[in-house]
Order: sequence, then structure tokens, then C-alpha cells
Amino acid sequence: MGFRGDNLVTPNPFNEFRIFMIGGSTTECLSLDDSQSINAVLQHYLQEHVNSDISIKVYNAGKSGDASDDHISIVAHRIVHLEPDMIIVFSGINDLTRSIYNYDYLHYVKTSRKQMPIFRFLATEFQIPRRLYYLMNRISPKNLA
Repeated sequence: MGFRGDNLVTPNPFNEFRIFMIGGSTTECLSLDDSQSINAVLQHYLQEHVNSDISIKVYNAGKSGDASDDHISIVAHRIVHLEPDMIIVFSGINDLTRSIYNYDYLHYVKTSRKQMPIFRFLATEFQIPRRLYYLMNRISPKNLA
């Protein structure tokens, strides 16, 4: 199914409590191993503190860059038919970023926006200029002395 976590069995077994986590990069935990991701930690913790007759499965449906409209879409199209018992939503920063740029969630209002100059776009949207800046500061003559 493309979710992080244990194998997903359908239909939902009667003794399984199924939790889905949705959100952006904070939920996705791309840089962490599956055993250290937030869904694995939560599943392990809950399984230790719950009746042993219940099998708790936590699935991670996080994807970097997703915001509220993406969360609604994933629930409606990819999760609801899997019979979740609980859905945990981590949202916030991606929505905040979109609101700064006047993102139209309804795709309803036609607005004309000035296009950002390419230099400003490259300097603010990518990590390479920032890393070059810190590298240049690190190897500057005053730091070498």
C-alpha cells in the first residue's frame, strides 16, 4: 500500500486496532530507519501498555510537503477503505508556508501573482546557497588564521 509500518492485512482482523498517521515531512521521518520512525515507536509503546489480546498496528502515511488538502485526499482515497480505528494528523508548517504564498486551497480564485525572480527563488527555496554561504564563512581568510 506504500505506507510505513507492518504488513497491512485486509480485511481488518477483529483483534487489530489500526492507527494511521498522516502529515508532512515530520510524520514521514525520511531520514530515520523504519525501526526508529514515529509510527514504529508509537506502536511499540502502545503494544507494551495495552491488553495483550489486542494487536496494535500503526501505519505511517506521511509525505513531505503535504498540507491539509493533501491529508483530506489521502484519508478519502487511500485510508478510509482500510477501516482505520484512529487517524492521527500532524499538520501545520506546510499550511503556514502555503498561506504565506497565498495558496488557494479551493483552486477557485484566479489571482495574478508576480513571478519570483529566479535568483531569489534559487536563494530561498534550495539549501545549496545556504550551504555555500556557511562553507565560504568557514574557509574565509580570517577563520584560517
